[in-house]
This record gives sequence, structure tokens and C-alpha cells, in this order.
Amino acid sequence: MNRAQRLAAVATSLSAAPFVFAGCAAPASGFEQAIPPAVIASDANIADVAISTSSNLGGSGFWIRIYLLDVSDDALVGSIDAALVSAYRAAPSKPTDVTLDVKQAPRSADDSLTMPGLKLSDAVVDALGLRGHTLDRTIELSIDELVERYGAWGAAG
Repeated sequence: MNRAQRLAAVATSLSAAPFVFAGCAAPASGFEQAIPPAVIASDANIADVAISTSSNLGGSGFWIRIYLLDVSDDALVGSIDAALVSAYRAAPSKPTDVTLDVKQAPRSADDSLTMPGLKLSDAVVDALGLRGHTLDRTIELSIDELVERYGAWGAAG
């Protein structure tokens, strides 16, 4: 291959790169359609869900906020676990990670994920077996931790 042919091949490859990498971000919109209804259906205490997705070359992850009718410790434990497993199972592609936080329902019109969620008590974190997976009022699980907790993504569950 001569120099001109190499330059042409490189130019062709670079011109196609945006289209190749654009496919990496495509699953995010599927997350926004699939996850909220699955999470709401998973537990009667979950009144609403907000979701934010992020994509990189490794795939897509998401942050969900669940709005609960009852925020007592017992209710939190059941609702958080139901939300995590249903969000993981409903994801249209294997997520890289899941972050979850909680607020009391109803969801206000001006609420955003930049506003802090409820502080989870040590009793809730321990009952969920998530010691070491909380950071600043959020629960954070990598794909490896999700697989360990709920089984392989895409497996019937």
C-alpha cells in the first residue's frame, strides 16, 4: 500500500468514526422508556421514578430516583431492593452501573437529581447488605455487583 492509499484509508476510517461511536450512546434512550414503568410496577410503595442515563465507550449506566409513599426503614428496604432488581432486569442493554436514591412522594415539579435524596439509615443499608455501596445519600452498584446480587443480566428473574 503506498502513501496515498494509506492516507485515503485513514481518512475513510476517521470519517466513519462518529457513526461508529454514536451507536455507543444509542441505548440510553431505551433505558428512559423501559426502566420507570418497570420500577413503578415492582412495588406499590413506589409512586414515581426519575432517571438519568450516561454513556461512554464502556456502555450505558443510569441513575434512578424513586419517590416513595412510605419512607419508614422497613418500607425503604423493600422498595429499594425491588427498584434495583426491576431496573436492572428492565434495562434494554447490560448497564455498566446503577445509582439509586430516594425521596418522599409526591415528586415536585422543580425536583432534579442534583437535589439530594433522603439520608439512608445504617439499619436500612445493613438490611439491604449494601454497606460500602453508599455515597452521599446514594446507593451505587457496578455491573459486577449487580450480577453478584441479582444474577446475570438478561437471565430470567
